[in-house]
Amino acid sequence: LAGKKNLSRGVRVTVTEASVTVDISILVKYGSLVQPTAKAVQDAVAVAVENTSGFTVEGVNVHVAGITFDHAKKAK
Repeated sequence: LAGKKNLSRGVRVTVTEASVTVDISILVKYGSLVQPTAKAVQDAVAVAVENTSGFTVEGVNVHVAGITFDHAKKAK
């Protein structure tokens, strides 16, 4: 995970006088399609920021920080 143990630190918001740019790092579940997942996150973040802040979202940059795997419990 490239040294990122706390993904809440993987969010950066840059605010100008009239707009906001968001950089966010995410983990994608193994087997998920990366591009559609990143696009869904991008759209959801843009809508949430616009609705809650009233600012225009100039951009949402989604960075895939890694892939997560399900650790299924082995049957005994």
